[in-house]
Amino acid sequence: MLAPISGRRRDGKSSFRTLTRYLTEGRDPVTDEIVERGEHLLSDNLLSRETVAAEMRAVAFENPRVTDPVYHYQLCWRPGERPSRVQWEDAARKTVQDLGFGEHQFLVVAHDDREHFHVHVLINRIHPETYKAHYPGFSKRELDKSLREIEHQQGWQHSPGLYRWDAQLGRAVKNSREEMQSHREHGNPDVGRAAQKLERFQDAESLETYAKGKPAESLRDLLRQGEKGWQDVHELMRKYGLEIEKAERGGYVVRASDSELRVKASSVFRENFSGKANRARTEKQLGEWESPKRFVQVRDTEQTYQPQPKRDPEKRASRRAERAAQREQFKKEYRAYRATADKASTAYRVQVSEELRKLGAVHRAKREEVRKLSVGYIEKRAIRSVLAAEAVRERAALKQRLLEDRAVHRPKNYREWVAERAAQGDASAISQLRGFLYQDRRRVAEMVGPAGAVSIQSGGVGDWREWSDTSDVTEQLRRRKLFTDLQTLQGSVDQRTGHVAYVIDGKQALLDVGQKIHLLDQREATLVAGLEMAVQKFGPRLEVFGTDEQKKQIALAAAKHGMRVEFTDQALQVVYQQALQLQKGRGLERERGGIER
Repeated sequence: MLAPISGRRRDGKSSFRTLTRYLTEGRDPVTDEIVERGEHLLSDNLLSRETVAAEMRAVAFENPRVTDPVYHYQLCWRPGERPSRVQWEDAARKTVQDLGFGEHQFLVVAHDDREHFHVHVLINRIHPETYKAHYPGFSKRELDKSLREIEHQQGWQHSPGLYRWDAQLGRAVKNSREEMQSHREHGNPDVGRAAQKLERFQDAESLETYAKGKPAESLRDLLRQGEKGWQDVHELMRKYGLEIEKAERGGYVVRASDSELRVKASSVFRENFSGKANRARTEKQLGEWESPKRFVQVRDTEQTYQPQPKRDPEKRASRRAERAAQREQFKKEYRAYRATADKASTAYRVQVSEELRKLGAVHRAKREEVRKLSVGYIEKRAIRSVLAAEAVRERAALKQRLLEDRAVHRPKNYREWVAERAAQGDASAISQLRGFLYQDRRRVAEMVGPAGAVSIQSGGVGDWREWSDTSDVTEQLRRRKLFTDLQTLQGSVDQRTGHVAYVIDGKQALLDVGQKIHLLDQREATLVAGLEMAVQKFGPRLEVFGTDEQKKQIALAAAKHGMRVEFTDQALQVVYQQALQLQKGRGLERERGGIER
């Protein structure tokens, strides 16, 4: 069994009504009438299926701070496993209880229209009496543990996951990292993500993989002959235990005979049905759609689709144990190298801190000299502003030099160390590089998606991930550009008011009016320069003005560049602290270089 958890919408505002309608309503392919998609189960605190969305929404309105109260996951059985209503109800109730939603509103809907039987569980995060939101910790882990217990109680075949069932202890126990890695090492990147996931966890060939093989090859050969019709296609499909059907909303689906397992024809017969052009060409050749005639339907099949194990379990287990032993020995050698390299890196960081401290002392002395000058208030304010700008430029130049020196003193991460050993001819390192390559290819295949698909992802300036989810090389190049920009910081003094206007890279960026520093755009260089100057002039405790989004950008910039500041706005300080922790965590992960993976 699997329990995938649906992700949140990008705007964070999932809809009870839309999701409920999708789970419970479908259209009859013949009459086009709206019909129920499957059996359903309601929690005791809901009145009826028709009022589920309204009741959940009414409870959610009582806690306006929660913008996304929808929690949605599935329970998926293996192909061929068909639980009774009592079994899937018990399974759903158990997972709801184990996640801590026992007193919340929930809707469970059973679907049997895929390659595997599954149920959807829709839960309202807001408690119907206390109106408090519940966010289960480690929900994937809790669900996986529940699945192992359900499989044992109901007699289903056990699936690998975060937990496994220990017969001696009589309970589910957590798998080790090595055991988890062994489950991920096999997969079929040529099939869709859903089929690939099922194959990986069930070790069985999916319908998609089966249809992409000999059936797809035979169909290509048949249609290349020309002058063939739909009955010829139906006859060919029948030989392989398959049937092709007209889909409800256009297109075609392939179904395994005598079952409800289906897959899109465009996914398996790509040359003939993938894309509008290929499908139009195939339809023109075959003519108007025809259902299979009786004489085709009653023919004996030469072959049928039955999920089969893909590999010899004993050989796989032996190779897995051997690779695990090699990896562990290799990691021990890396840890020994890293212990020595870290000592040298620590000494270098001490040197860097000392240089920064000396530079700070120099600028403090200059500010003290200005304080003693016998000049007017406006002149003294302008001099302080210029000194702050000078400090920003010099710190940027120093940071750029330190960044360029970092590559020399930084310890190699695991991948870099492995690549160096592989270049020296180390067999274990070469084997590990192959593992990295396989893992990267699989991740790229998952990110790219189906051929011809258009993907959209968040590109907002304020998205922390857009600033931090980058490779070390990209991040270093970006920071070098930033430090170069800061070194171009130039100011001009308004003789009448004493205000100082600054430009960065030829564009207006800052206006220092004495008690405040105004940021004139949202460039990263502007945010960093404004923060640096404010710290130089006012100290680390800062008050920020602007919209919530603008203030968030400033907090994220401060965290990204490791600035020691304290915001008077407590909410903004929380954003800063969280981003700072995330930045430290990502830096630590890059330093480890994936050694624990």
